[in-house]
Amino acid sequence: DALHLVPSVTRPLSTVLHHKTRGLPFFVRRLMYSLEQQNLIHVQMETPRWTWELERIANLEISDDAVALLMEEMKSLPSDLQLGLQVAACIGTRITKHEIDILSRDQGKNLYDMLSQVSMKGYMNNDNGSIFSFAHDKIEQACYESMSEELRRVKHMRYGLALCSHSMENGEKHGELFFTALNQINHGGPTAVQDCNQKDIIAALNLRGGKRAIEL
Repeated sequence: DALHLVPSVTRPLSTVLHHKTRGLPFFVRRLMYSLEQQNLIHVQMETPRWTWELERIANLEISDDAVALLMEEMKSLPSDLQLGLQVAACIGTRITKHEIDILSRDQGKNLYDMLSQVSMKGYMNNDNGSIFSFAHDKIEQACYESMSEELRRVKHMRYGLALCSHSMENGEKHGELFFTALNQINHGGPTAVQDCNQKDIIAALNLRGGKRAIEL
């Protein structure tokens, strides 16, 4: 349908694309865009219609792994948009406007604008500006795995402490934000702790979280 041609004409191409993207719609769209940019899919001017270089497309060294394919695609994004995706991936499948605002202040960047832009590119879904969620779990996985394990731990700890500080200062120490913060801190783990005072604080937070969980 995208090429406005009958299935019998596009079937060889669709077979190759399906193999390379495992049939995931998001990856099909991104690969089609990439092929057009490389002029491997283009408009034939003599008799105006889409045409393609099937053999060259079939021989492209594109990973059969959808995550690896997307990670390559994300490398071409501006660094600020990559950062936005990484922040969201650390938080999880979804991130709320409230969390975005807190982490924007911590980062000194407009994360809301970054996530709005990646949503327009199809990486995330924007639910009326209140919640951003990844368009596919493979996208979340690719964003998360684009960071080293050490960097992920550092980011988890930083985001957790920022969210926790806000929740404590604003009387949200028993709400969802507190448990999100605690989860981030624990994902950071002992190796991300920078000093002994942090260890004591984190231990106290976990104790409070455990007591609250029992009450619930």
